[in-house]
Amino acid sequence: MMRQACGGAFEEMAESDVCCGGAGAFSFLHPELSEDVLKRKIGNIAASHARTVVTSSTSCLIQLAHG
Repeated sequence: MMRQACGGAFEEMAESDVCCGGAGAFSFLHPELSEDVLKRKIGNIAASHARTVVTSSTSCLIQLAHG
């Protein structure tokens, strides 16, 4: 569905299925571990050279904005 919405210009980034470290209250309960997971996700986003990042999770949206 995302490929159709993007007109075929969709490319899945490396480890797209790996958590961003937000996971609801996880980032509040385990801030150091959450930050490590976020750094890895941000690195994968940067490596993709994407102009737009899409997520369906509010927790991920907040976590990625933090990163």
